[in-house]
Amino acid sequence: MSAPSAETLHPVPLSPSLRGDSTASESLEVLQDDQVHDEELKIILGTLTRMGAQNQMWSNKFVALNVIVCYVTTYTTYARFCYFLDRFGFMFIPVFLVCLLFVGLPLVYMEMALGQFTTMNAVLVFRRMAPIASGLGISMLFLGLLVTVIDFTLIFSLLSVVGNSIQINTNEMAWHRCTNKADGQSCVSTSLMSCPIRYKEDFMEDNIEGKYMDEAWSKRFLVIDFGGDCIRYERYLAFFSHSAFEYFPSIVSMVSSPALDYLKNQIGIDSGSPPAFGFPSTDDMLLWFLSWLLILILSRQGRRFFLKACVMATVVFISTMITVLGVMLLRKEEAYMGMYLDLQFHLQVWAAAIQLTLYTLRIGQGGLFFLGSQNRFTNSLLVDAFAIVIYVFAAISLFSTVHILFRATGGLHLSGGTSYNYLINWRQKHENSYSQFISYWSTAADISVYGAYEPFLQFALSCVYLMISLVNIRLALEAIVANCINTLDAIYDNVSNWSIKYVSTMFLALFSFTLNSNVGFDTIVTIEHTVIPVATAFIVMLELVVIGVFYGFERLCANVLSMSKREDRFQGRIWSFFCLYLWKVSFLLILLSFLFYYPVPPDGMEQAALRIISCILFPTPALALIKILQTLSKMRNITMLLTPEHELWGPRMTDDRRRALKIEKKVR
Repeated sequence: MSAPSAETLHPVPLSPSLRGDSTASESLEVLQDDQVHDEELKIILGTLTRMGAQNQMWSNKFVALNVIVCYVTTYTTYARFCYFLDRFGFMFIPVFLVCLLFVGLPLVYMEMALGQFTTMNAVLVFRRMAPIASGLGISMLFLGLLVTVIDFTLIFSLLSVVGNSIQINTNEMAWHRCTNKADGQSCVSTSLMSCPIRYKEDFMEDNIEGKYMDEAWSKRFLVIDFGGDCIRYERYLAFFSHSAFEYFPSIVSMVSSPALDYLKNQIGIDSGSPPAFGFPSTDDMLLWFLSWLLILILSRQGRRFFLKACVMATVVFISTMITVLGVMLLRKEEAYMGMYLDLQFHLQVWAAAIQLTLYTLRIGQGGLFFLGSQNRFTNSLLVDAFAIVIYVFAAISLFSTVHILFRATGGLHLSGGTSYNYLINWRQKHENSYSQFISYWSTAADISVYGAYEPFLQFALSCVYLMISLVNIRLALEAIVANCINTLDAIYDNVSNWSIKYVSTMFLALFSFTLNSNVGFDTIVTIEHTVIPVATAFIVMLELVVIGVFYGFERLCANVLSMSKREDRFQGRIWSFFCLYLWKVSFLLILLSFLFYYPVPPDGMEQAALRIISCILFPTPALALIKILQTLSKMRNITMLLTPEHELWGPRMTDDRRRALKIEKKVR
């Protein structure tokens, strides 16, 4: 080995002990050369990549895909999709597929490739890619935690449905009776009337143009009376307004439903007008405690049990959806698609599809970096990302097919008020009042086979959705804990793991109590409808800027190709060529989507939405400013903050990892 140069060796002045001036022993400073520096870097890398080196999450590709699918898919994904489907019509499906393939697939591939190449989480990836962007990974972590909290709040409603539907001996749901406080005044006032009388009284009160009134009144016999609720065929009518066609659901029955009152009670609203939030009852507290206990029990299970749960959740979901679809088609001979196929492709449809793509695939939340880092290092991410996107689209399409067919052949209409008020408030309601809780109940009601089979089907659907939500939250907590441990360079032991997990689950449980207030419920709706889509778009656009400007999409493609097998090089080059341009276009598409379709928050919640979004994005500029001040205080060049640390990418090979771990053990 050549002698170290004068630039790398730093001579140390002789201490008094070496000169013989003192009899006391003194500490010696070791001269560091390039070799020692490289070994220290490998020790650091071994510490930071300990998770990937020692604890692989899966052993085969099938389990890996099921775990990633469980992280991406949850019931809130389907509820959000059905919301856009009801608003824009059946032709929203092909638009959404195009956005999944040309926007979602490249972004999923990019995040998983970065996680696999670096074997690190999002926080460390951006810290090394551009030190000035260190806070971007923390913003992703905050957004992922917020989405997990919102998903957790749905478990309360799912447990409530299971608790009511498990009493199958009654052959009815809670909203079919007028015996409890959840039914409200509307159940008492309308359950004694027959469906045609209720429709007639509703329409005689309104001044609607004759042709619409006659057409609606002609459908008065297409209803049945079951348990005090009027079940009807929800066909769609074209309404001409402002030189553009707008499609509204049939305005046949707009009277209040007992199911709507039951829904309000489940989120803490007492019956009455105006709605008032009361203190949660004993049953509510019990359900909150059970929801937290389920997450805690699942978090204490080992990896093997968790992997089996992921596989079972995906298989059970597909089986349940196919069964529901088959039962529906057999029982509903007059089933038809109730949406027109000639819905115009205006810009709002494409803009909403792009936003839903980011939300559905959970891009910009940091979880895909973590899951990508768990992959083996022979690159097959193209197949993995494509399989994930296709599965998500197939599952959503199957769910939406069931949703549309049941909406077309009968279903509870949970909108209160008269048809006149419904027409006036339709657009505002659909744009400003989206909530996954309301969407769950309305969708579950639409997918029910009304009659003696409803409790059975409600029980099956609720159990499936509960399983999906539990596994999804468990995996999200796993990613959050891993991010915290790796980012803080903590010792990966059971103490730090379980302590963070316990704190996370307790935080999720306490957050659910915010629903039992007017401000809390409006805040949840604001987060669902506005905060998550807007914050996701901002984070993804910042992510594209950092990767494209500071690191370079071309360099990223080269990194991915370096992990590819020789037989896959040609396929990888073609795919990388397309991704190179799709990544550059994605920034502009996401920006334009919010110019044409902005998810407006509920009335009076604009400032709250802005504050929450600012809190999520705050770490990015704050840490950038801190890095700049630290650099200036050390009299260094600021351009260093914009330069990637290329020597810190790795170690990516198994031998290098083992060597780094051995050195780390010797040092400790």
